[in-house]
Amino acid sequence: MLDELAPSAHAQALSFETVGDRPLNTNGLAFDDADALWAMDYDLLRLPPGGAVWEEVNLVAGSDVLPLGPDTLVTGGYGGITRSTDGGQSFVIGFGDDGFRAFELPSGTLLAAGRRGSGVLRSTDRGATWAYADFDPPGSWEPEGEAFAAVPPGLPYGVAHEGRVAGAFWAGMGYSDDDGASWAESSLWG
Repeated sequence: MLDELAPSAHAQALSFETVGDRPLNTNGLAFDDADALWAMDYDLLRLPPGGAVWEEVNLVAGSDVLPLGPDTLVTGGYGGITRSTDGGQSFVIGFGDDGFRAFELPSGTLLAAGRRGSGVLRSTDRGATWAYADFDPPGSWEPEGEAFAAVPPGLPYGVAHEGRVAGAFWAGMGYSDDDGASWAESSLWG
C-alpha cells in the first residue's frame, strides 16, 4: 500500500523561493496587470516587479486583495469590502458586510463571498457598489460563498454553457448562467 503512495520516478519535488524581504501571514495575494504582487498582511503591501522589498502601502482592515488595474484595488475582510482608485492610498467602504473572497468573471463582473451565511455579493461597476445575488428557489438556500470559477466551454460531461460560473458553498455546489446574478443549487455539472 505504501508503495502506491510513494512519488513516481517522474514526479518533481516542489521547491519554494522567498519573495520579498520578509515572510507574510496572508490569505490575499494577487498580481496586478503590471506584474506587481499585492498582499494583505495586517497592512496592504506591494512588491514591485523585480523588487526585493515589500512596500507598505496602507493600513487596511482586510484579509484579501483584488487588483483591478493600475490604480483600482478591492479589499475585504471582517470590516467589509473597500475600494481604492488611487493605488491603495485611500479607501471607501463599498459594502459594510463582513467577509470577502473576490473573483473577477471574464465579463468584468465581480463576485465576493460573504461570511456567516451572507451569501454571494455581486458588483457590475468594478466594486463601487455591491448587491446580494438571488438564489433559486428564493429562501431555499442562501449558502455562505467560498470560491468561484468560470467554467470554460467545451469541457467534458456535456457542459455547453458559455459563461457558466460554478460556486463552492458551505451548503454544497451551485451554478449561475447569468454572470452571478442568480444561483441554483446543483452538482458540479448541473
